[in-house]
This record gives sequence, structure tokens and C-alpha cells, in this order.
Amino acid sequence: MTTRKPRNIAGLVLAAFLLGAPGASRAETPVAPAVVPDNAATLNAPATDNAAGLATAPDNAAALAEAMRELADANERARCRQATDHLAAELSIDRHVDQVEALLKEAAEA
Repeated sequence: MTTRKPRNIAGLVLAAFLLGAPGASRAETPVAPAVVPDNAATLNAPATDNAAGLATAPDNAAALAEAMRELADANERARCRQATDHLAAELSIDRHVDQVEALLKEAAEA
């Protein structure tokens, strides 16, 4: 019997964004809103200017392959790269710590 180890693909996609690389993700993953903020729930929707990549249907290898082909286009990669600029601040450890601290303070005051 073969077992599969879970992979943190969402973390990999976000790390790629921080390096300015576009990404492709399945639409139901937690990272989808970062990939396609305006239409993360809409599969195969046209990319918007602030989409850092493309979201595809789950278990659809053909759709994922097509998204990867689209991201091979230099103009599409440049557009996606621009969309990743804001993610560094949003995904920083400082922001994360601030959010956790705010939640802990809120819980302590409740």
C-alpha cells in the first residue's frame, strides 16, 4: 500500500509570489484568493489585472496544463508579476505577528 505525504503546495505558490513568479492553483485551495482575488471562486474566469496567476478546476489536469501554458507567455508572466508586488507586505511575518497579537488581545478582553 502506497501512502502519499501531504504537500504544502499553497505555501509553495505563495513563496513563488514573494519572488515575483506567477502561479497556478486549484480554485478550491486556500491560496486561490491570492492567485485570483476578484474571482477566486470562478473557474477559468478571465484574469484580471490584479490576478497573480490562474485558478483551475480541481482534478482537471488539462485545465492545469493550459494554465501553465498561459503562464509561459512573457506578457502574461509580466502582468502576474506586477500583481504579486502587494503580497510581500500582506504575507510578511510582521503582519502575521500583528494579526495574532490583535486576536490574543481581543480574546483576553472578552
